[in-house]
Amino acid sequence: MSTEEYRIFRSLVISLVLATDMANHASLIERMSTYFFFKETNITTTATDSKTLLQTLLHAADISNAAKPWPIYIQSTEKVVEEFFIQGDLEKVYYDDNQPTFDREKTDVVQLQIGFITHIVCPTVSGYLNNLNGS
Repeated sequence: MSTEEYRIFRSLVISLVLATDMANHASLIERMSTYFFFKETNITTTATDSKTLLQTLLHAADISNAAKPWPIYIQSTEKVVEEFFIQGDLEKVYYDDNQPTFDREKTDVVQLQIGFITHIVCPTVSGYLNNLNGS
């Protein structure tokens, strides 16, 4: 790769990794919706459009845990939730936070997963599929 190709590739990979951050979820979904809205009247695809599509696909794969077979889903969920609880433990220690984001003693994991599936996974997947089908 030339230096310029490497720079472009590195920038793309960084943007793809950042697209998996849930803090960027709403922005990414909005950009994807905008893409599909304007795609109906515009037959060209820009580099920005391509990047948004790649980011959305990687983000969808990242949150697709709920679509996996039950034993894999449960195992993955346990690992993710433990990571969140460790974050909550650290918040308690280092930030003297009485309300950590993820308190292992107070967080209802079942409700957490129901909310994640209901408010994040389903709208993302159904919105994407509806747009692909032209709905």
